[in-house]
Amino acid sequence: MEAITKNELNILLTVLKNNGYKIFERPYELNIVGVRTDNWTPNKFDDYIFVFYKDDKGNWVGTKNPATTDPGTYWLKNPMSPQGTAILKKGQYINSHAIGSHRGQYTALVQVAPVTTIRDFDRDNKLSYESLKSTTGLYGINIHRAGSVGTTKVVDKYSAGCQVFSDASDFAKFIDAAKKHKDLYGNLLTYTLIDERENAIRERTKGDTFYAGEYRYYDGSTGVPIDIYFEGQTPVLSKPADGTTHCAGFTFSVCYITALNRGLLNNFTEEDIKKMWGIWTETDGGKYPKMCVKAISEPMRESLKKLGREVSLENAKPNDFCQIWRNSGTAHECIVVEKIMENNQIVGIKYLSSNPIVNPDTNKTGIGLVAERFSDMGGTMLRANTYFARVDDEESKLEAKPIDLSAITKPQEITTLDSKGKNRGK
Repeated sequence: MEAITKNELNILLTVLKNNGYKIFERPYELNIVGVRTDNWTPNKFDDYIFVFYKDDKGNWVGTKNPATTDPGTYWLKNPMSPQGTAILKKGQYINSHAIGSHRGQYTALVQVAPVTTIRDFDRDNKLSYESLKSTTGLYGINIHRAGSVGTTKVVDKYSAGCQVFSDASDFAKFIDAAKKHKDLYGNLLTYTLIDERENAIRERTKGDTFYAGEYRYYDGSTGVPIDIYFEGQTPVLSKPADGTTHCAGFTFSVCYITALNRGLLNNFTEEDIKKMWGIWTETDGGKYPKMCVKAISEPMRESLKKLGREVSLENAKPNDFCQIWRNSGTAHECIVVEKIMENNQIVGIKYLSSNPIVNPDTNKTGIGLVAERFSDMGGTMLRANTYFARVDDEESKLEAKPIDLSAITKPQEITTLDSKGKNRGK
C-alpha cells in the first residue's frame, strides 16, 4: 500500500470527470477505482485499486494498492462458465457492491448489482481481451483479497474475474474504510474500472476526444477540446458548448495533460493554472511575445519549478511546443511534428494544431497537420521570431518523454500554406 499522490489523484479525477463518472465527496464516502495497467502478462498482480475519499476537513486522502483486475491462468484454462472466463469491462458500476461474505469465508465487497464482463473463450493461458462477447448480469465479481496473510505474488486461482488485492493488510484497511462508509451512508458502494490497455489514462484525456471540433477563434472562447479540471468540481477552463477549438486551447490542453502525467504540476494551485493560461493566450506588451514558450520555460511564481525549457530551432524536436509569428503580424501556436529540410537547411516545420484552414481529409477547419515555410524560404513565418519549448524536467536532466500523438493524428493529407500564410491562428 502506498499513499495516493497528488499527481495520481489529479489524473484520476480528470479521467473520472471527462468520462462523466460520479465522484463522491462527502466525508469518508469511498471512491474505489481499479486501474488495469497496460500489461498483458497473465497471472500477475500488476494492476492497482485506488481508494480515496475526503476527510472531515475536506482534504483528499487515499491509497494505491497492488491488485489484479484480470482472472488468473487457472481459470483462463478451466472456466467456470461454458461461455469462458469473465473479464470485467471498463466502466463505472453505481452501487454495484456491498459488504458481505466472499464465498462464505471472510468479509469482502460482494457484487449486488449487474456489471458487464467480456468472456475469454479460447481456454489458453493468455488474456483474450479483444473478444467482443460481452454480457451484463450478476456473476459474483467480488472485490476481495488473495492470501489471508502477507503479499501474494501469483494470481492463479485467486481470481476468476474478481478484483483482488495482493496484500492482506492492504485489504483489511480497505474493509475498515468500507465499514466507515457503510455506517455513514449505507451498505452500497460504487466500483469504477479504468482500462489502460484500451485507453491509457493519458490517451483517454488527450486522445480521440482531441480529434474533434472545428476551428473558431474569438475573444472569450477557450478553444479547449476537453474541460480542464485541477482541484475542484468546477473546470478551470471549459470547452465551448459548440465544440469549436483554436490553436491556443488545443496546445494548452496537450501541455496541461502532459505536465500533469509527468508530475510537473504537483505543487501548482488553480490560480497557477489560470496564470499559465493567461501567459499562453495574452501578449505581454512586447513585439512578438513568446506566449506559450514563456509559459513553459518560466516559472508561474518564485517557489515553483518551470515546466520545461526553451530550445532553439536547430535543437527543436518532434513534440516540442512552438510559437509562430509571421511577417503579416499574425500568430499561431502548435506542436512540432518534424522540421522540413531542403539542401541541409531548415526551411519550415510540419506541425499539429487547430487551424482555421480547411483540412482536405476532413473537409473541416480544426485539428490537423499543416506544413509551413519560413519567410526567407518562400513562406511567411519569421525565423527569428518563431520560438520553441520542451516540456521536461531540466533540473533533473531528464530527457523529455515523447508526447504520443498517434491518437490525435489520424491518417490525413497535410495542408501546405501558400505564400500569403492564410493560417491566421490567432
